[in-house]
Amino acid sequence: MSEQLATFLTGLAIIAGFIFLIVVHEFGHYIVAKISNIKVTDFFVGFGPKLWTFKKGETTYGIAAIPLGGYVKMAGSDVLDDEDKSIDDERGLAKASLTKKIFIIMAGSTMNIVVAFILLSIVAGFYGITVPTTKVAGTTKGLPAEKALLKGDKIIRINDKKIRDWKTLSSEIKRHREKKIAIEIVRKKQNISLTLKTVIKDNEAIIGIWPQQKKVRNLTFAESIKSGANAVYFFGSTVTILIYKGITGQSSEIVKGSTSIIGAVAIGATTTETVLEYLGFIGMISLALAYINLVPLPPLDGGRAAIYVFEKVIGRPLKKNAIIGIMAFGLALVLLLMIYLVGKDIFIIATNRSFY
Repeated sequence: MSEQLATFLTGLAIIAGFIFLIVVHEFGHYIVAKISNIKVTDFFVGFGPKLWTFKKGETTYGIAAIPLGGYVKMAGSDVLDDEDKSIDDERGLAKASLTKKIFIIMAGSTMNIVVAFILLSIVAGFYGITVPTTKVAGTTKGLPAEKALLKGDKIIRINDKKIRDWKTLSSEIKRHREKKIAIEIVRKKQNISLTLKTVIKDNEAIIGIWPQQKKVRNLTFAESIKSGANAVYFFGSTVTILIYKGITGQSSEIVKGSTSIIGAVAIGATTTETVLEYLGFIGMISLALAYINLVPLPPLDGGRAAIYVFEKVIGRPLKKNAIIGIMAFGLALVLLLMIYLVGKDIFIIATNRSFY
């Protein structure tokens, strides 16, 4: 199989993974609404023209033409539709308690977190306990190793020092601050000598490589579960900090690198070479979908929940014009961000460079 075909098929697998995560997210809303005895009228994967539908009980299920989202429609959920007579339905969302509304809204992200936890626990279990080796797993763009070293290269000597493990390799690089170092590697059974100059980043000398890992032992079931939970917590706290810094203007990290669906597919297609890497990638995307949806900005789930809480605090529903204004403002922000991120990633892919 050619490299281009493999990348294309991996890209399709990543897109299929996105669609799966959308179904999972919407199923979370659906199942909690059903459990809460809220009438669900529609459950669709995708937007736009309807390609396939069927009705079971009171719910119409189907697939729409554009598989970049999905929706669950409940009776009484569209307070902006004057023609929607279900607003007065006793089993409608409008009549539900605040607790039920919050549980239903949060269920989508909760399902994504659960799926991510399961996937990352599986990945951790199969990867096991690993130690870094002297083989190159990859290089960092813009740093000295990028054009000199390849994935799979084994570093066996730096200057006159024989390299047997990653600790020795790392310490030898750090000792030579902004100096040229002679590196001997093994590439496809051939010894090759190179010269690189270290650079300083975060007050340490580096050349821009990260190591391949060697498995020492398998994780126990309990260790796998703990590892999956740690990954969920770590990623969640990191995303929360980035979003906070982005909102407060303290950092632009939230929009650096590849950040849209197009960028994520491009990254996944070129970096996921095994089933475990694919599962791990989908797990991380599932977490990203979960946490981003919790941002209190309409029309995201967190924004809808914030409106419900605000209505409870003031003791009455918001007026229709107020909701329209809030939704329009939030939607405009989300769309502008999406246009920027997609445009940036298309630019990066087309020109093989970044805005930054």
